[in-house]
Amino acid sequence: MKLITTILALCLPLSAWADSAQVCLEYGKQQMAENAEMRNLLSMMHIEPDSVVENRYDANVGSQPVATELSAGLRSRQGEAATMLCLLNDDRPLYVYFNTRK
Repeated sequence: MKLITTILALCLPLSAWADSAQVCLEYGKQQMAENAEMRNLLSMMHIEPDSVVENRYDANVGSQPVATELSAGLRSRQGEAATMLCLLNDDRPLYVYFNTRK
């Protein structure tokens, strides 16, 4: 089953992954609305398209169904970088985590 999922994921166009990553980034910005420092940092970031990795596994995390795990690198023009991890179900973000790199 994992082989079939992997093959299907490889067949998805890069733009579909980038669209999901953008949805996650926007969701993350909304979630960080009260954190001014993080909100400002994220407003300067763009997604590095070659870094987007989408894993589909359709499993539960606890009792929450999760269909997709997406990770992507983010970078600003000033050279600041971060990694984004996003869990989605039915192409809707459930959780997003940002790890800033210096």
